[in-house]
Amino acid sequence: MVMNIAAVTELIGQCWHSAELATRGLLADRHFDADEEFITSLFIGELRKSADEATKFGRVREAFLQDLLTAFPDESDFGNLGQIAEGITAIITRHPRQIEAKTGGDMGVVLVRPNVFRDDEDHFVIDDEFQRGLMCQAKINKRVLGKQGSAWGDLTPNQKKVLPAHTEYLSLILYKYSDKERRFLEPFYWQLCAGMSIAEISTCLKSGIFPGLMNSNQVIDLLGNDLIGTNDKRLIAQYINPDVRPALIIRIGWPKRPPREIISVRAVEKQRVLVLNR
Repeated sequence: MVMNIAAVTELIGQCWHSAELATRGLLADRHFDADEEFITSLFIGELRKSADEATKFGRVREAFLQDLLTAFPDESDFGNLGQIAEGITAIITRHPRQIEAKTGGDMGVVLVRPNVFRDDEDHFVIDDEFQRGLMCQAKINKRVLGKQGSAWGDLTPNQKKVLPAHTEYLSLILYKYSDKERRFLEPFYWQLCAGMSIAEISTCLKSGIFPGLMNSNQVIDLLGNDLIGTNDKRLIAQYINPDVRPALIIRIGWPKRPPREIISVRAVEKQRVLVLNR
């Protein structure tokens, strides 16, 4: 059973929205006609700033505590839940690409967060390494206003060869300028690729017609509620967050807490027993 983190997910969405607005403002003010890689890098920096502020002002702890209260409504000693939430942070990191990618996607987005549950002895068990990953292919609209031609380009031959095995946890992230000078970037658009063939994805990019565009808040909500992407750690390590591709890691957790921990709530004095990873 995976603990629902609706409040934390909403907070991540707020941080993401704030970072998007800041990124679009910086592009309009000083970084005209930026490409996909630059936009992504700029955005990740702004998301890191937004997450740091959420941690600093206690918003991460408040959101996670709210999720704990929702998950364990019968817990009589709320101090136990407060103890669990104490010191939790939101940390944004980016794993740099080390070699030319061979796995098909431009970037992975991985949400790493705690899963808290009770064991048979009524202890709280904290698994700090629950992951949900989404492979992303960034595309930018290359069409100048008033001109004809391909809107978003196409997948590369290597992507057409590699991506068919990964469409169930693949998304397009689409960057589009709204002016001829290419200063004003529109909000990020997303097209989830689950259920689509590579031919259908290619046709969408060439035509500029997408069957199910979403905004970032919708995608973050689905990812945080485990409705898109994958929680298979092998797939995440091999295809979404490998060394060959940059990855955006959103980590909700405790910098100094072990990856797996049990907190006894039966004893008069609270006792922590560390459990080795299995």
